[in-house]
Formats: sequence, C-alpha cells, structure tokens
Amino acid sequence: MKLFYVTGVKPDANPIELTHFIVAQIGKSFVPVQFSQTSYEFDDVFNEYMFGGSRFTILRRSVSMANESYQTVPAFMFYTYDMQDVQYKRLTLDQIAYVKRHRSMYRDIVCAFYMSCDDNKKCQTYIRLMEMLDRRTPPDFVTFHECNVYRNNIINVRAKYKHLGQLVATALIDNDTRAVDSYLLDDCNCAGIEPVNIFRKLKDVLDLDLVECDCGHLEYSEDTHDIGRRGESTWCDDCFSSDAVYVEDRDEYWSRDDAYWSDYDDAYYSYERDQHDDDGENENPDNLMSYSTNVLHHIEKDPNIHSSPHGDFLMGIEFEMETSEGHYVHDAVDDVRQQLGESYCVCKSDGSLGHRGLEIVTAPRGLVEHIKRFSGWDVRSYYRAWDTNRCGLHVHIDSHAFTQMTLGKFVMFINTETNTDFIRRIAGRHPNKDDQARSYCASEYQPTLANPKSAVKGKSSERYRMVNLQNLGRSESLRLTNTKYYDGRYDTVELRIFRASLKKARMLAQIEFAHASVCFCRVASWRDLNQTSFVKWLKTVSSIYPNLANWYGVRRRNAKVTAESQCNDRVESV
Repeated sequence: MKLFYVTGVKPDANPIELTHFIVAQIGKSFVPVQFSQTSYEFDDVFNEYMFGGSRFTILRRSVSMANESYQTVPAFMFYTYDMQDVQYKRLTLDQIAYVKRHRSMYRDIVCAFYMSCDDNKKCQTYIRLMEMLDRRTPPDFVTFHECNVYRNNIINVRAKYKHLGQLVATALIDNDTRAVDSYLLDDCNCAGIEPVNIFRKLKDVLDLDLVECDCGHLEYSEDTHDIGRRGESTWCDDCFSSDAVYVEDRDEYWSRDDAYWSDYDDAYYSYERDQHDDDGENENPDNLMSYSTNVLHHIEKDPNIHSSPHGDFLMGIEFEMETSEGHYVHDAVDDVRQQLGESYCVCKSDGSLGHRGLEIVTAPRGLVEHIKRFSGWDVRSYYRAWDTNRCGLHVHIDSHAFTQMTLGKFVMFINTETNTDFIRRIAGRHPNKDDQARSYCASEYQPTLANPKSAVKGKSSERYRMVNLQNLGRSESLRLTNTKYYDGRYDTVELRIFRASLKKARMLAQIEFAHASVCFCRVASWRDLNQTSFVKWLKTVSSIYPNLANWYGVRRRNAKVTAESQCNDRVESV
C-alpha cells in the first residue's frame, strides 16, 4: 500500500465534487482518504512540520483497477478543500510513522484500501493486518538479575553469575573478599553484568575494599581521589588520570572543564587570569565571556519554534576554535559576532583551549537558521580548529524533542559499537579508535544498549560521554529517565561526538546530522539503528538535509564524488 500527500486549490468544493475532482486529476486507480484538524485534533507544530498545513489529504494507490466508478469510492470525513494545481507525493517515513501512531486514522486508511480491492479474502486480510498492528513483538533479550541480556548469551551470563556466587560463598567462609573485589573490577564488564548494581547488593553482606565513586565507577578505597572544591567529589583512578588537573591557586584537583588554563603561567587556576601576549602587553578581551556565563541571559531562543516529540525542535551549537600565533582572541570574537549576529551567538573562554581559544555558543534556534548563519560565515585564515586536536563541536538538543523511547534509540544509535566507522565518518573522531576522543566523549557500556529502555536506564551519568544528559532538569530527567538523578539548568541532550572543522562541507553536515539523527530515531525500529537504514531514510528526506545528503553522496546520482572526498580534513582509516 502506497500513501500519498495531496495538495491543491479549488474554491467552494463539496465532498462529492472534491472526490470527483481528485480522481479526475490523479486517476481512477487512487482512493482518497481525507482528514481534518477537527477529526483528529492535530498539533499545529506537527502539521506545519510534517505536512505544511492544518488540513491534508492522504491518497493510496489501489491494487485493483476493477473498481473504476469513483462515485462508489469510500471517503472518510471529507472537508472543504481548495483544489487547483493538484500535486501529490509519497508520504515520508516521519509522516507514515505519525499516521500509524494514530490507530483510528490508520485503521480508516487500511479499511478504505481493502474495501476497494477486488479480493474475496479482503476481510480476513484486514483482520490479520489489524492483529499484526496490535501485536507486541517479543524482545530478543531477557532480564536477568536486573541486567538485560540477549537470549543467546543467557547461558554464558548464568555461568558468570554462578562463578560470582561461588566467590561470594568462599569470601564468607574465609573472610577474604579479594577475589570478589577483583572480579567486580576486572571481569564483570566482559560478562555483561553491571558491577555497580552487584556492589550495592553485596556491600551489606561483605566487607568489600571497594567504594562507588561519584564518577560512576568502582575503585579500591585507597586508590580514590578527592576532586573539586574542598574535595566535594570522589573519582576513580582512571577518571582522575584522564580528566583531573591541579588548580594552582586552590591547591586542589578539579575537573579539567571547571578550571581555567593560563598559558602565561603554564598552569590551571580557579578563575580566568589576565593573559599576556609575546610583547608582555596585557590582553583583556572584555567581549570574551567567562566559561560559566549563562548564555540565555544574553541571547534568546527562537519564539516561533516550540520543541515537541513529533515536530520541529530547537538546538544550540557550541563550536570551539583557536587563533593562530600573532592574532588576538578579541579580534576573532568581534569578527565572529559581527558575521554570525550578536543576537545569535556569544563567545566564551574555555580552559581546555588555552589563551588563544574561544567557544562560539549560539542561541537555541531551528536547523534552518543554524545552516543559514554558518553557511554565510566567512572563515578567516588565522582560525584554527581541526589541526589543534582539541576543538570540538557540541550540539545541545532541546530535551522536549524526545520521548523516552526516542532518547533510548538515540543513545543506541550513537553508541552502538557496530556503528563506529559510520559515526566516525561524519564526526571525525570516535572513542573506540581515537585516544583523544575518549577524554571528551566516551562510549557507553555495550551490554546496556540491548534495547531503548535499558539504554536509558543503564546509561552513564558522566558528562564526557558521546551523549550527555547532565543538562537535564529534574522534571525532564524524571520524564525521560524515570529518575531525578540529573539536576541541570537547560533541559538539553548534548551530542559531543564531533571534532570541530572549519571546512563548510563537514561543519554543515555535522549540524544536520544532529537534527537528522533525532528524526531518524523517531521512526526507525530499534533493531534497525544502523548505517544502512539511516542512509536509506536519508534519501527520503534529502531536501531537508542537503549538506548531509551530499556528504553521503545520496543526492548525486550521476557523480561518484562526495563532499567527504573533497574535504581535506577527511578522517583516515586506522
């Protein structure tokens, strides 16, 4: 069954005339099924985003040419339409998914389809289709000790738990927990078992030498490290080695992201110190805001876009870059804000970039405006990003664009190990292959990605992940994760995978990829979150994401050269 979206203009048409007109224009092999805003209470945002109007007509192509009398063609809930210059096009996957979610609408379309077919078994076929629509597909995994495990791996996991039970029994008899400690630290991750959950159950039974750190990992109590102001947090040894820095003026270790680097003193500080150029002159760029600045106090959201799980949504972009030797940061700030627009972006300092670095932070706007602004940006020759190996592009997506299911599929799509090469192709880096990426956007523990629910439930709460949820407020955290674990200020889901590039082909494709990934996860089955399905879906929406489509070559039918191959900061194979 093929579904089409029909538009046109015809003044003062009644239902019968409308039916005749549509069939005459389109052809007698089409059956019109029309809906109005009144009938199904459509969201205005959805209609504008999906269909371009509050009223629409859906046509399906009949499989039978026997019924050519359009007077007998079934019609549902006809509305007065204007029908001139009739145009029709196939429904997109987004539109089809929305129609299917509204069961009464989908049932009417299916009924119209089979009622018009010359098929003696059409009733039985209709009943079977409805049963398939309502039937739940059994999952490919089972829950075993609060861990989602694939059915094929259940025997192996049971054996691992059996071995753990033997170790616990021996520890109780011998009063020696060293074997259990070692198992939780070294073997659980390979077994598909969540060690933190096991630790929480065993800590009241055994006197373990392990502690649960604030970074979300287990560690020997003597190997933990105090982090932050007055040692407010505890980190494991691995996180401390990779992300902690010594703050000179506080005599403490802080997270690298919370401290400020002084190139003049070659040290980190708790505040942004005055910087010095090569001539010893003091450079104090007043137009460069501090890292802790709340950008929403200076720039505003687009009031015309209200993010929703089925419509358009807002995004904010953070683009990190540096200036080359001999150029001042404040000159770059003035140039960037003048070109992109002072109401559109601000520039902040970032301790991880040094005194020549800055971070462009945009206002929450729609995809169209982001692409328009960055497309017109004249990148200066003294800007640096890709070659620094420390500049990233982060996209903050309004959390109201997600349902819990969409968020789970989004986490799976970005983090699944089988998508490594696909994600790295557009992102320019990946924690599974690039050491630099692991410090800023680590991937999730793979066994938690068995399904969307477990992907959300088992996701790490750390900030430096490919998908970061730390910016969720308590209410959005409860809605999307069923917990109040997160206590952020902005209600955003941050995508941190991209290595910043000043080449427009990659830059614009990365921005579109962030938006497209959300829309793809809305309609795709969680079993089809892979490159093949994404590219196939991208072909249906290439007009919405032209830069991304060019990057993957799906819009160039006669050309084998893609934008990726022409970009000289292309990622090489490792």
